[in-house]
Amino acid sequence: MSDLDLEYVADAYAAPRMPLQAWRQRAVGALRELKRRWEGVTLHLHSFQEPAVRQVTRQRDIGFIALLMIFTSWADTSFPYGPTGWSEGCQRWDMHRRMASFLNSQLR
Repeated sequence: MSDLDLEYVADAYAAPRMPLQAWRQRAVGALRELKRRWEGVTLHLHSFQEPAVRQVTRQRDIGFIALLMIFTSWADTSFPYGPTGWSEGCQRWDMHRRMASFLNSQLR
């Protein structure tokens, strides 16, 4: 390791940090707020379901589950060698751009 690496590690360990519990509370709070704002999407999706299916999924937040699936499959665009999840055939990045635009319009 170089001296700069050691300086970075020392600085990172010495810097004041928020306790893990505080990070968790912030993250859970953000998810709760996102879930609250996304309720309309869930209701809208339920309206397209057949009555029998809606009966089974009425206790499930299908819109929020779908949103979390999108977030967890979001590719890391900061990878130095280009997008890691890019697939020209499925045009995944175009879908992500459209979804990001939609989310921005819904969360304002």
